[in-house]
Amino acid sequence: MTLSIIIALVGTIGGFALGFRQGKTAERAYQLSLSQAIPRIGSRVEIDTYHPSQRMDVTRYVIRTIIYNDGNLVASHVEGEWKLTASHGIHNTVETIRADSLPSELPIKHEHKLVGQFQQIYGSTDINVQVDIDLSYEGIKGTKEKYSTSYKYDAASRSMLQVKK
Repeated sequence: MTLSIIIALVGTIGGFALGFRQGKTAERAYQLSLSQAIPRIGSRVEIDTYHPSQRMDVTRYVIRTIIYNDGNLVASHVEGEWKLTASHGIHNTVETIRADSLPSELPIKHEHKLVGQFQQIYGSTDINVQVDIDLSYEGIKGTKEKYSTSYKYDAASRSMLQVKK
């Protein structure tokens, strides 16, 4: 009788330990899939040259921005501002960014041609060009999320580099 109680007790404890371990593994898998599913907005900003049609002797500049979602779930009600602050006669600009949804396979593409009385960006070391992106969106279960970042022009690399805000 005592032996059967001991065997039953050991079996119960072993079953509990095994179930607890499987539960922890399942919880980790759930947390990983949840973190991969949550909408995560990111961006890339590039500065490039272009030539107006029929004028190969004239060089102009354009800032191309891509706002994307790294998560598996769609970010909804995306809205905010794309703000350009610049020196050397480049016009400052604030533009509205708005999208009903932002799925992972369909990024928001934004293009802004620089306007103003300036000569060259690529040759100047003291020029200041900064893009600030501030967005709000609805994430999982309708929670309000925010995305905010800045990019500054780096003369040495001739590119826009992301900086901490």
